[in-house]
Amino acid sequence: MTGGVTLQKYRVVCYMRLDHEDSEPLTYNEALREKEHFEFLEPANIYRIEEIED
Repeated sequence: MTGGVTLQKYRVVCYMRLDHEDSEPLTYNEALREKEHFEFLEPANIYRIEEIED
């Protein structure tokens, strides 16, 4: 605390996007399984499921 003000602490988080040209659209459950698999293989990366718009 400095002069009655609490200083916040921050960190930088790297998001890594890998686009696969040949990737097929997945159901939500398939995407969730694939996300969990990627998280297991590369836990340092952050993965999220995105909806595909037609």
